[in-house]
Parts: sequence; C-alpha cells; structure tokens
Amino acid sequence: MRINPILFGVLVVIVFFGSILGFQAAGIWSISGKVSANGEAIQPIAGDVNSIKGWMTLEQISTTFNVPMEEILQNFGLPSNTPPTTAIKDLESESFDTTALKTWLGQKNNPAVPTTKEDNSNPISSSEETATSTIDETTQLVPADQSSSNRTITGKTTFQELLDWGIPKEKIEKIIEAELPERSLVIKDYLTSRGVEFSTIKNQLQTELNKIK
Repeated sequence: MRINPILFGVLVVIVFFGSILGFQAAGIWSISGKVSANGEAIQPIAGDVNSIKGWMTLEQISTTFNVPMEEILQNFGLPSNTPPTTAIKDLESESFDTTALKTWLGQKNNPAVPTTKEDNSNPISSSEETATSTIDETTQLVPADQSSSNRTITGKTTFQELLDWGIPKEKIEKIIEAELPERSLVIKDYLTSRGVEFSTIKNQLQTELNKIK
C-alpha cells in the first residue's frame, strides 16, 4: 500500500506542531523564556540585576528591587503616564534599555564606598615646623640690649639693626664718614678696625635713633 506523499507531509507537520503544543500545554516546553519547565512564571531575582529580562514589566522590576515606578521613569526620562505593565523592551530608546536599567539598579543597590579625603587645607611640613621652632628660640635668646624694642646701641649692635630701627643709610654713612660696610658687621668691631673711637660714633648714632619714634 502506497501512502500519498502529500498526505504524509501533512501528517508529519501535524504531529510536529501537535507535539510542541502538547508539551507547552503540559508546561514541559517553553520557547518564550517567560515560564520555567514547571510552568511557573519567571520573576526577576532581588539583588541580581542579571535576572532582568527585556520582556519583564516595569511593575515586576519596581516590586522586586523595591524601587518606586516614578523614580525609574524620572531617571530615564520616560513618560510619567507609562503603564506599569509595559515591558522593558517596549520602552527601549537611546537613553533606556535593559542594559542601562541593570547598570542603574546595580549602582543603586551597591553604591561605591565614598573615598575619605584628607584635610590638606593647611598642611605644615616638618621642615616648616623646625624653621618656626628655630625662629622662636632665636627670638628668645636675643639679649635685652639687642632687641628692637630696647633700641639701645651697644658693643654688639650691627649696622643691620640700625637700618631695621629706622636710621637711614645716608645718615649712617655721614656719621661714620664712609660707605655703609657689610650690614652684618658689628659697629664697634668695624670702627675699631679703622682706629675710630666707638663711644663718639655710638653717641651720634644713638642721638639719631632717639629721634625716631
């Protein structure tokens, strides 16, 4: 007995698609990915953004990840009247898609630990502290007759101190009858080396110094 080829082909197609429909009805086979092998609807998993699928709805995402619908819509610039039952893939645009949603939710649920910034508003190096300490010690060790507050010329007074106290360079040169020497020189030592009486010059310089208030 020969079977009609056309009839045989029709029977094969019926059996093939009938098997698929039968398996789907029994929950054994799903090609949509929306249900499991047991026929249960697949839901996103809280804390696992990779479980999000494009066919899932905004309502599912909002409920599972505990994020208000309004926040999702506002963050991605979606219309505020978007139905909660809308699938993610149906809203895809240049600013929104499944990947962007996953990234945003991942950052929202696992925010980066803020970096603690050191307060460098007024850093003081050890060298600066040492220099400050040295200056303070030097100031404390200056004898009373050498301090600018006393302003009394002694055998240890230098030309620099005269200038610091306010005696003009020209006036000093006129009194010592010479150009101003190295400013760090002690006045008495300088005059002695020239054979000049220190007390005479000292009195003249002190007179000029006393005029300065």
